[in-house]
Amino acid sequence: MWRLQRQRNYLWRRAVGGEEEMRLAPQEQATPTSLTNYYVVSPLQEKMSRLVAFLKQHREQKIVVFFLTCASVEFYGMAIQRLLASSSSDGGTIGPEDGCGIELLHGKLAPKRREKAMERFRKGGNSESVAKDGNPDETSSQGAILLCTDVAARGLDVPDIEWTIQFDAPMDP
Repeated sequence: MWRLQRQRNYLWRRAVGGEEEMRLAPQEQATPTSLTNYYVVSPLQEKMSRLVAFLKQHREQKIVVFFLTCASVEFYGMAIQRLLASSSSDGGTIGPEDGCGIELLHGKLAPKRREKAMERFRKGGNSESVAKDGNPDETSSQGAILLCTDVAARGLDVPDIEWTIQFDAPMDP
């Protein structure tokens, strides 16, 4: 037992770069002071309808929804696309012309597809917004929804995200 603990300590020191780094001052708080957490406990049969209702209500904001698996992202991506489309005014698909685009992001996507999805999400649902002078406005962003696994929780820099939703409880808290 003692040998295992000693080996763990060695691996830890090696991973963080030696004893010196372990004595550094505590890091500054990374969580914004204005962050507010909300939660909803919902029966399983109501989870999807509540999510869709929330997405409809916040259609003009950027929203990230985390799922546990790549298969969940794909399944819910198709389902949400159809459910939101059935409630759109023209009965067609929800997309940039509606001010809200749905993007999927998970570890099984090819790197090019991931990059494209993130680019579209960063721009928002309608990247063809027109500025006051009549020219396309690249800085304007509208609503966008990113359905993803925890692959998106690792260092992505996306401005103006209003809501982050954890659809399923994490396996490792």
